[in-house]
Amino acid sequence: MNKTTAIMCSGRFPKPIDKIEGVKYVAEFINAEEDKVSLTWYTRSKDTWKFILDAVRKLPTREYNPVKKNWVIPWNVLTQNWALASGWPSPTSFTELPPEESPLIKQKQIIESTKLDPEGVLIPGLRSYQIDFLKFAQHRHGRVILGDEMGCIDYSMVVRVTHHGKPLQLRFSDLFDAFVEDPTGWYAECGKDSSVATYGEIIDVTFSGHKMCKHVTLYNGVYVILTPDHEIRTPTGYVQAEDSLGMEVLYVEDGVLKASKVKSVTNAGLRPTYDMKVLNYNNFTANRLVVHNCGKTVEALSWMTYANAYPALYVVTATTKLQWEAAYRKWVGSTNKPYPDVQVLYGQSPKPLSKDKSYVINWEILTYWEESLSKVGFRLIVGDEIQAIGNPDSKMSQAFVKLAKEIPHVIGMSGTPILSGPRQFWPLLNTVEPQVFKNMWSYLNRYCGPETNAYGTTYKGSSNESELHALLVNCMLRRTKQEVMKELPPKIIEVVPLEVDAKELSAYMDEEAAAFSSTVRTREDNPRSRVAQLLHTSYLLKEKAILAWVDEFLSSGKKLLLFAWHRSVVELLHDSLRQWSPVKVYGGISANEKNSAVNTFINNPACRLFIANIQAGGIGIDGLQQVASDVAFVEFAHTPLLHNQAEDRLCRMGQKDSVTSYYFVAPNTIDMDAIEVLDGRSAMFGGIMDGKAVADIDLLSVILERRGCTTV
Repeated sequence: MNKTTAIMCSGRFPKPIDKIEGVKYVAEFINAEEDKVSLTWYTRSKDTWKFILDAVRKLPTREYNPVKKNWVIPWNVLTQNWALASGWPSPTSFTELPPEESPLIKQKQIIESTKLDPEGVLIPGLRSYQIDFLKFAQHRHGRVILGDEMGCIDYSMVVRVTHHGKPLQLRFSDLFDAFVEDPTGWYAECGKDSSVATYGEIIDVTFSGHKMCKHVTLYNGVYVILTPDHEIRTPTGYVQAEDSLGMEVLYVEDGVLKASKVKSVTNAGLRPTYDMKVLNYNNFTANRLVVHNCGKTVEALSWMTYANAYPALYVVTATTKLQWEAAYRKWVGSTNKPYPDVQVLYGQSPKPLSKDKSYVINWEILTYWEESLSKVGFRLIVGDEIQAIGNPDSKMSQAFVKLAKEIPHVIGMSGTPILSGPRQFWPLLNTVEPQVFKNMWSYLNRYCGPETNAYGTTYKGSSNESELHALLVNCMLRRTKQEVMKELPPKIIEVVPLEVDAKELSAYMDEEAAAFSSTVRTREDNPRSRVAQLLHTSYLLKEKAILAWVDEFLSSGKKLLLFAWHRSVVELLHDSLRQWSPVKVYGGISANEKNSAVNTFINNPACRLFIANIQAGGIGIDGLQQVASDVAFVEFAHTPLLHNQAEDRLCRMGQKDSVTSYYFVAPNTIDMDAIEVLDGRSAMFGGIMDGKAVADIDLLSVILERRGCTTV
């Protein structure tokens, strides 16, 4: 339920309220079409403020944004007459930067207009996007954030490996499990520069999350599934998967490199992905095709050689120290120029360090070596997975920032620089752009959604996102994966009010009044549990109506995904709707059981109903979109992101119809609070990184705040 989602809600349109003197009313268009308006109001009277709130909440077409703390209404004849008559002025026009002034377009223009110094030493074979990084870093005088998301391999891809000399063929997911169990003695098949494949030592295998992938198929039937930006080897170099159609690429057969053309590049959907690092070669074979790691490491190393920024300090994760050492020797050595040697640091007992070496150290021991490192005279510091310094109060963060303030060139690297909110970004921004981000408290109050209560001010959210995004673009170069879901049909959200028994509703109201009886509760009183229980009680009120609705819906011949929060509710629905041959998925079942349920729902026409709890059925499932376009929620998840994930089981590649999501609500219950929170779920800090909504909110906490309850 975001700003682009259609929302349908039934109910009689209320009469306007009388304009109240002393209240400041603000109305603003929120989109370029000027068909949606945000309503805010300011008054010193709590009773007056609540009176207006109650009036707005009666509008059947309103949406609530819990982060912005405002309400959004469509701007049509009904809402216009109501708002103007109630005291709001005509909305101020929507203002948007023209395309030529877009921060990202400006950044691109800067890169295109920047010329590299012909005297700078370049690592051989840099790709165009790596050259762009050098240009951007030059423009930034060597203080820059590299926020690239780069390629990974699908979990099902088979890799040829040896383990302590024993030849094996393993899926990436199985290799990951085996590597975690025993990380020694692993070697992966690599396509070398010669015509004969060889093996390189595996130094890391990591799970990279669920990512949109491409399915690349050759004319000879060999294929690979990977992210669009992952590179595939051609006879003349590497090319990104999404650009490989019709090109000749290399594969391995019986240990020999051969070539075949790419027949098709198709969307493979959202899939679990893994990354693997191979010492020396930087490439390996997946399903016999030769692929290559992205090269963020090379970009950081290339700045050292180009800008004469040495000696250098590389602060990395513990599992990648050897990889960085090997990459340094390989790529820096390829320039045939005399650069300092590199040494890996270990342990918590620091020793005097040479001023003629570069060093690699892991985050966990940085504080122990801080004093020794400060005496070397580094000209470049690189922080890999820079989100590690997100907590400004941690000793590790303070050590990195202190070192970086004294070093002229600073590169922060991460595919996910912001994990939870803009507050986490402060230490790095202060380091690379100290003139703009000088004061932490100014930054927190401007961009981190400050909220004040009886116990002080918290900074858990975001604010002024567009402004922060524009500032970030000045110092951060970010290349994200190609958007591959643009052709999907629109998603429609339909709120379905259900009739409930009056006597049961009265009992519920007593329970709700007791749950919110105090404005302040202790942790021992656990108000979150009370909210969770109320949400479950509201389900019980509408259970009979839900079963009737599902029966009526399925009688039309369509299939339906039905999501609940509690396993007990999944079981009850499964038992009550047996006439539709349902399958069920919940936490704790095996992967085989889950796959069997998915296959039955897809392939058995008699199976019309897929029932799952949101946690288990909302991720890691594909194919449902082939046979269904409707999803319904009988309960609310505690984090709205789970609703998005569940809806995305259908709203994905292969879906040919508009996806409709039905949310069942019991009127006059906590369901109404929940649905209003969900209306604003995508607004938290959209636009900070990529101009998109990427954050989640805590449903239970927001409901408590709306009801005036605070935990201590």
